[in-house]
Amino acid sequence: MVHGWCSTGILRSQMGAGRLAGGAESSRWHLTLYLPHEDSRVDRGYELRNALSSVHYAVMGSFGFAEPGHAEVASPLYNRPPIRDHSPINSIHELVVLLLDRGAPSNKLLLAVTASGFSYALARADTEVRAPLRSDDGRGQAGPFTLTPGRLAYFEICYNVYRNGWARVFDAATSCPYAYHGQEWVTYDDADSVRAKVAFLRNRTLGGAALMDVAADDYMGMCGPRNVLARTLRSALKHYSPPAPSSLSPRAKKRAAVQRQKHYPRVARQLFGKRHFG
Repeated sequence: MVHGWCSTGILRSQMGAGRLAGGAESSRWHLTLYLPHEDSRVDRGYELRNALSSVHYAVMGSFGFAEPGHAEVASPLYNRPPIRDHSPINSIHELVVLLLDRGAPSNKLLLAVTASGFSYALARADTEVRAPLRSDDGRGQAGPFTLTPGRLAYFEICYNVYRNGWARVFDAATSCPYAYHGQEWVTYDDADSVRAKVAFLRNRTLGGAALMDVAADDYMGMCGPRNVLARTLRSALKHYSPPAPSSLSPRAKKRAAVQRQKHYPRVARQLFGKRHFG
């Protein structure tokens, strides 16, 4: 998996003559690229069309949309009204629209589903989405297994819901659940939200999905069948085949050409300084 600024020349030189991408002889290897959900990082850090032509798939950073200071749903399919104006990308839907507009082929985009939840400590007994957080760092208590403030594994969350009296709420606006107990609040994915995400990716003819943090799934069966997130994802994707790549729209082609013209001088200035490249 490749992070950060992406040079297609480096990618191709590392792949060699079909060793990692392209050709039946490389079927054991799949090269993937991770794409962040911030539009500024996508525009500044990636030669998007060229990079995606050099890899098999691109995993979208489709979680972690929450902003500091408030309890937010971390992987919303859609914006939860009222729409926030100060952050360009607030949902998976907006991220997909952005990447398609930048020329990404839909059948190479993988929607990331994480088995880890983001937990918060609320400032008061307000448990609604966007409730204010405690005045310190606002992170929730560490779980008994993961021992990390602000993060809980799915198996810790489901155990709290089924055994420890946490209340679960499914937020219809974002198609995501959250759970709370007292002033502890956590946003996460469960079987219902996974099915909603797969329905979305099927509708948008994306390439598929990627389960992140597999070890955080309920691999011990503490809340029912083992590995419920992985099983649900596999079941929901059954018989789904993304379509063959389609040609870019005129708008996407024009935008890609403009991006190429702007990208190379900017990268050269960053690497070698303004005195050599204006």
